[in-house]
Amino acid sequence: MSNNNNEVCEIVTSQKGRDKINVRGYLMVKEQVRNNTYYWCCEKRKSENCKSRAITKISDGSHYLQKCVDHNHSPQASNANVANIVARIKQQARETSEQPVQIIQRNTAIVPEEIASYMPTQNALCARIKRVRSAEMPPQPQTIDEIDIPESLQANIRHLSQALYWIMDGTYKTVPTIFYQLYTIHAPIGSEDANSRILPLVYVLMTGKAEVVYRRMFQDLNEFAEEHDIELRPSTIITNFEKASINASHHEFPSVNNKGCFFHLSQSGWRKIQESGLASQYGTDEHLSLMLRHLFALAFLPVDDIPNAFDLLKQEIPSDARIPRTQNTIEAWHRRWETIVGRSHVGAYTIIQEFRKEQRQVEVQIEKILRGEQRPKQKKHLIDREKRIMTVFNDRENRPVMDYLRGIAHNISL
Repeated sequence: MSNNNNEVCEIVTSQKGRDKINVRGYLMVKEQVRNNTYYWCCEKRKSENCKSRAITKISDGSHYLQKCVDHNHSPQASNANVANIVARIKQQARETSEQPVQIIQRNTAIVPEEIASYMPTQNALCARIKRVRSAEMPPQPQTIDEIDIPESLQANIRHLSQALYWIMDGTYKTVPTIFYQLYTIHAPIGSEDANSRILPLVYVLMTGKAEVVYRRMFQDLNEFAEEHDIELRPSTIITNFEKASINASHHEFPSVNNKGCFFHLSQSGWRKIQESGLASQYGTDEHLSLMLRHLFALAFLPVDDIPNAFDLLKQEIPSDARIPRTQNTIEAWHRRWETIVGRSHVGAYTIIQEFRKEQRQVEVQIEKILRGEQRPKQKKHLIDREKRIMTVFNDRENRPVMDYLRGIAHNISL
């Protein structure tokens, strides 16, 4: 038996979440607590029939050893270090969506050689990560009907009802296998340009992309809004050029003005340029490159003026060429989302948990808007480009059509 009232013992989180303490290289399990006095027994009480006991007192958050009865076996210096590393791995499993191998690699790469040989195998660590994550999640649903999402949308839907426009798009990589896509609705929050931000307000896990599925989405959205005395009457919806979503939005919101995304138009046009074998020439022939960008500049004309302008443009395009505004903020959000989720086709409750985390971030951003905080500044070259486009756009009545298209084309990048 030995006593040392100044000896501090380190707390170690065990595999089952119970506190253990490291007493001179021995791990001991908490038995009971009385008035800041902790009573511990050896973790090998059953396996080694060890009768050792220890008593500690807490002072300023530290455990000071009061008494320790000798063990009937030798200590193992690596035990506490291994337990701490495993506890850290499990904590990161709870807090992140990283793949188990990523978590294990990061934490074991810095383990000293003399400790590494005592670490559990990678398969054992993967199993522990899986158990940790499974314990915090309900059983994974096998059908759509098994999912019950709480009605926490009310504030977001109210923001949506007040928004000047909606921006909608889908992403496929992170969705659970029982769904087809994650469709999100974003809208600007805040009244002033310098103060406003475009934020995700609605997350929809969809089973397909047929028009009837989009209609059901809008119907459910309307029903939820009506239940909370909110009227949804969007004046403008910006999407890609998917006809099913456009038709569905017109069916549910007859007065809506649908606008296509210039980013998707540009990307589609660039793919067509590549398919036509013009990518190399586009990169080396400045004249052809500029003339092809005239095609995308047509989007900046009134709809009724486009046919005549297109006829004029056809006369300017080289005869041997084989020629068969945006959701950029949403595309950026999709990239960020895929990075945050960290892997493809996660479980349904995992993605719902990520929705909740993202919603908390949205609420933080909304509070920043309410207190008048300005949004992050746009890059200078993007601001300058927008100013140039607006200068040309506002001067449209004073320019011949081809000069107008040329001015816009100079500011388009595919």
